[in-house]
Amino acid sequence: TPRGLEAKALMDRGDLVPDVVILAILGEALGAPAAARGAILDGAVRTTGQAAGLNAELATLGRRVDHVLLFDIADEELVRRLSSRTTCEKCQRPFTGRTPGELCGQTDCPGGGTLVRRKDDEPEAIRIRLGEYQQKTAPVVQWYREQGTPVHVIDAVGSLDEVLGRVHAALGR
Repeated sequence: TPRGLEAKALMDRGDLVPDVVILAILGEALGAPAAARGAILDGAVRTTGQAAGLNAELATLGRRVDHVLLFDIADEELVRRLSSRTTCEKCQRPFTGRTPGELCGQTDCPGGGTLVRRKDDEPEAIRIRLGEYQQKTAPVVQWYREQGTPVHVIDAVGSLDEVLGRVHAALGR
């Protein structure tokens, strides 16, 4: 969408997407039939302004935020994980632990694409985002607590199954 392209340009520079753009994207997505029974938002919201805007948008739909999950992990582990992501320039398939410049190697990839690292996955861009997180996003957790929304802190170190088990336990499932 036009808003999605606007957000991509900002992320490619390593910038956080402004509230007005995020809220427009969220409003479109949450108003879609696919979200009628609810949605899991990953990476949103990132400011208290976005949180308040999301609450207002959800109220118009007769819904609310039921739970907030905060994945707890050391900054340098995040830099390591995120900077190890690559994507095939042709088929857009994501990879972890492969080096930029390698060939995709997937038999269904048209033209045998080369792996690239997204600009927002460069270590310096990640560190910039982490600094922005501390200033703008960390206060969102307290904002949700003040609203009475359950906030669950999840240890995000371990295998996917271990972390998912912690999520299920926190949500009582």
